[in-house]
Amino acid sequence: MSGEVTAPPRGGKGTLAGPLSAVLAVAAVVLLGFIVHARSDGQVETLDAAQSRPLVRAPYATEHTVKLPGIEVSVRVAEPLGSIDGALVRDRDHPDAESWVAPDDGRLVPVSWRARSTGADPGPIDIYLAAGGERVSLDTIRFDGSTTAATRLTSAVVAFADDLDLADITAEVEYDGLTQTLHPATGEIEAGVAQALYEPLPELESNCAGSKRGCPVAAADEDSALQIDGSVESRVRFQAYDSELGWAEKGTLWAEVDVSLESGDHVEDAAGNYFVIWDSPPMTVTLDGARPSRSQGFDHPDLLTVHGVAVFPVAVDTPPQELRLRYTLNLSGEPGQLAVSATMPLASAE
Repeated sequence: MSGEVTAPPRGGKGTLAGPLSAVLAVAAVVLLGFIVHARSDGQVETLDAAQSRPLVRAPYATEHTVKLPGIEVSVRVAEPLGSIDGALVRDRDHPDAESWVAPDDGRLVPVSWRARSTGADPGPIDIYLAAGGERVSLDTIRFDGSTTAATRLTSAVVAFADDLDLADITAEVEYDGLTQTLHPATGEIEAGVAQALYEPLPELESNCAGSKRGCPVAAADEDSALQIDGSVESRVRFQAYDSELGWAEKGTLWAEVDVSLESGDHVEDAAGNYFVIWDSPPMTVTLDGARPSRSQGFDHPDLLTVHGVAVFPVAVDTPPQELRLRYTLNLSGEPGQLAVSATMPLASAE
């Protein structure tokens, strides 16, 4: 015994230093062994950039709706993560993975989506998740043409190579060549010409003052002695998309015009003589003097009634003013033919 007194470490814990250091060392070895064992057994899996895996449940996130013609696509995008519980991921090759981690310096983004048709028979809808210059395809949705259909809520986790925030991510919905871009952090949607789908649009109708039966049908020549008993009505609806013509061009809308005409089966002159209508060639319909981009129901009209549809491109900020219908009646006996017209001023539909 030298008689020297060894002072204990500060805090009076000198007697625990040795055991505590040993415990920590053992714990470190055990933890390192667990990580190595987990990785070697495939229990911790890395999801490569631009790859995705299905999720068993939808992420908790705000739902945003992207509108298409007769369709609504709802999308949720959650905050990016570094890892995700393996129990939430469906993967046949790694069913026992305890967790999935992002690629080095990257992030995992949980997302879910579904679509609902309101009666249209739409073409394919493509859905993407994009960030950091990467664009990952999530789904292509097709409906079977049923009156109302909805897809199941689908969820997935997508890996990106960059360290992202929610503000860096966009969801893109593409339909018939037009892509709408959703910013999930703010809910803003860059809709382009589809913006009209998010706004109430006015409707117009024919408005002939003093007439209770629509606008009158009359001889095109005001000096003609022949008279016809007939009337015509029209209604104009505006839309961003037409099933045959596609999306309207920038700064325009499609004006879809429904025309209903009722006519007697003869014309009469001033002396009371009747001339039977036996045929009517194709009709011409114009909106502010312009011919339609497409029409149906006017080529071979019925003698007594006509129900036709015509679609015109119109400027967004210039509502149309006048619809005009022209056609020629073939009559029995002289004079043989009668050119007929109807002019319909348009006003806001109440």
